[in-house]
Amino acid sequence: MSFRILTSKAEDTFKHASLTIIAYSITLGFVIALVVNRFLVYRRLRHFKGPWLASFSKLWMMKCTLAGTMHLEVADVCAQYGKAYSNASESLLCYAMQYLIVNL
Repeated sequence: MSFRILTSKAEDTFKHASLTIIAYSITLGFVIALVVNRFLVYRRLRHFKGPWLASFSKLWMMKCTLAGTMHLEVADVCAQYGKAYSNASESLLCYAMQYLIVNL
């Protein structure tokens, strides 16, 4: 003889709604953390100009690399923005020694 716990349809609906709310909350938390992170990275390097897409992601570098035109794009960007520019969300590309600071 087996025993079965009977639950009402309302309890099942409540459990499903609770799990849905938890899943949405976790997803929203990750999205907010991603947006805040991207903003902080952008804020740190905002005074260095560069391609718009490169200001918050590495998609610009990926696009140039996969297309095989990175050397041409870098030459164009150097002519447009100068010898130091933001080439990805967390990096700079420098072609002049005066922009480099060495901590020894």
